[in-house]
Amino acid sequence: MKKVNSLKILTLLVFILVFNNDILFSQSSQPFYFGIVGGINYSKFYDNTIDLNYAAKPAIGFFAKQRFPNFFYLKSSILYSKRGSVSLSSGYLNMENKYLDFNLTPQLRICNGFYLQAGICFSVFLKSKNIILDGNKWNGISKIDNDGFNSEINLTTGIEIKLSRITSFEFNFTIPTPANNTKNFQFSLNFLLNSKTPKNESYRQKKRTKSKDQIKQLNDGTLLVMLNTSGNKVNALRKTGKNEKANSIELQQETENKFIIDAFNKYFTFCDVAFFYCENLKNIKNRKFSNVFLNDSLIIDNSISIDTSKPIFIAAFTSLEQDTMKYFSHYSHRYDSNGDFGKVENFHTPSSDINFKAIVIKDENFVQLNRPFPYYTRAMFISLEKHPEQALFLLPILPFQNWSYDETVEKMNKKLQKYFIQHNKN
Repeated sequence: MKKVNSLKILTLLVFILVFNNDILFSQSSQPFYFGIVGGINYSKFYDNTIDLNYAAKPAIGFFAKQRFPNFFYLKSSILYSKRGSVSLSSGYLNMENKYLDFNLTPQLRICNGFYLQAGICFSVFLKSKNIILDGNKWNGISKIDNDGFNSEINLTTGIEIKLSRITSFEFNFTIPTPANNTKNFQFSLNFLLNSKTPKNESYRQKKRTKSKDQIKQLNDGTLLVMLNTSGNKVNALRKTGKNEKANSIELQQETENKFIIDAFNKYFTFCDVAFFYCENLKNIKNRKFSNVFLNDSLIIDNSISIDTSKPIFIAAFTSLEQDTMKYFSHYSHRYDSNGDFGKVENFHTPSSDINFKAIVIKDENFVQLNRPFPYYTRAMFISLEKHPEQALFLLPILPFQNWSYDETVEKMNKKLQKYFIQHNKN
């Protein structure tokens, strides 16, 4: 009676393990897999009255598999399993038993797609038949009920080899415990039912993810603002003897640069800022940050330094480049470079009809950022309604001095803050 009760309890525990993974794995965030199993049992029964040999019979069922951190898996299965043996004595064709197998098999991943496993198999005995030759039957055989077999608990060991994304080959050997239990070699194929092909992330999704990372990096890093000197133009004028014109342009450029620095000092709070002349562009690209940064008076100040362990971005008032963002257009079918014919994604880029001045943000390699990152803010003209006192000042200077750097920088700061808050709500 005690033996029967213990078998019932074990059956119930294994049943819960396989079909109610929420009970055992509800606290685990690791992947849970399930699928179907089909295979062959190559078995040999123990019978001290009959000389038996191995015979092949089918098995089919379901499996469940839970992954834990590192290289450990816990696999369980339920199989409707037939096992048989061929009698070497005259008169018998073979013996066939039917079982319901409950397997609990921990696995260790040795390398990608290869697993070692060892566990326990509880085989609930269902029915046994002796299949004998019988000339009186239309098919030449008779099936007779057989006694002397019981449920078994055995140890198992084996391997699993992944063949594809959803298919694996499995081999298990049953170690009889005790020795008069059934010997069995099982060869099977496992087919995953809940495995989905990872969906390729679109260019739009990739850019969205990258922009989220970049806004965090900029907030934690430093924005280096590049200032122009009009050096080429000034040198060309001096070579032709137009010193007065050259001096005028130098003064105008210096005034513009001071406006830019003043605008950042007053309105830009999103991250740390430093300023450098375009002549030191090569040093910035090579991450040589000594003797390059300017103070508010446009003088190189050796005391100004930046944290080079944090992200670095570049900003400049310049013409906006074409957006390098790619957008999905359509699918087409054609041969690839390997001669395989298949479906190919096609993308388009925005038109290059862009020609306006803006403050543009680039990465440390001076590559312009992309949407949805707010990587540029269109430069705005000075509003005489807001600044009537500058009306007379604007008349004698060049048109490029008519930009409102205060409003442009302030607007850029607000756009960056808004985008950062949208993606850092938690």
